[in-house]
Amino acid sequence: MVVGDPGYWADHFRSIDERLIARIAALWPQCLSVLSKNPQEDEITLNLKSRLIKDSEARCIFHYLEYQFEPVGFTPEGLAFSKGRIDLAVLLDQDCTRYLAYECKRLNVHYNGVRQSLATPYVNDGVRRFVTEQYAEGLPVGCMLGYVLDGDMSFAQERVHAAINANKYAIALTNGPEGASPIASIERFTTNHTRSASGELIHVRHSLLPFPVKTASVTAASYVKNLLQFFSALRFRFRFGSAALPAPSGRQGRGWPPVRPPFAFPLLPAARRAQLALAPSLRPRSLAFPKCPRLL
Repeated sequence: MVVGDPGYWADHFRSIDERLIARIAALWPQCLSVLSKNPQEDEITLNLKSRLIKDSEARCIFHYLEYQFEPVGFTPEGLAFSKGRIDLAVLLDQDCTRYLAYECKRLNVHYNGVRQSLATPYVNDGVRRFVTEQYAEGLPVGCMLGYVLDGDMSFAQERVHAAINANKYAIALTNGPEGASPIASIERFTTNHTRSASGELIHVRHSLLPFPVKTASVTAASYVKNLLQFFSALRFRFRFGSAALPAPSGRQGRGWPPVRPPFAFPLLPAARRAQLALAPSLRPRSLAFPKCPRLL
């Protein structure tokens, strides 16, 4: 809750967000260097917070940076209760009702090789909580941090914009998404919403933080693995039935055995390869290998 000119407080909160995001951009490489391969939201946020509170420039921005901050609500009878947990809250002083809230969400998460944008939970479980005043009650500004786990910023921003527009009535969208100037590698945009209970406007500032791009390396690794499987099959010249590759030109009738198409064989253990090389009669005429995924 703020007292005085709402316009002053809105500008003040915007200034705090600009300065804090600049420090996050500076400290982000350090944070990435210690995270696990596929980090959860809490792991990322806690490590980010621990670096911010140790940074001398960041400490000039806030009184304290609270992780898992619990805003308090009151019943008509005056009974206090917890309204949930905000991932990060910038406290300006000892008054815990005056803060800048940051709700954090992961985006572009890969499950079993399939990418899920998670843009809808970003909107319904993040932005919407500012609109309902579960978070930042009576405050003019709220903030969202999106962790883009595969580094595909354009895809993440496109999906989040689409989810905001698809749920514009549920989140009482007034205008936006509107682009804002990026800070280093962090992409930003803003939205405005009308709060259902009070009818007041809240300005939500969105910042998308990139992880290293991993798609290209994964594709290359899969490609090399499939090539190894193919050349392993050619080298040991197994006969595997009708699904055969034709012999190269000039090799017909010289003992060239047909083999199945590429990407169908796992590499055999070294001991088994040696056994088959020494005793050709032991080579099976038909083996049922599990199929490996093809490259499209």
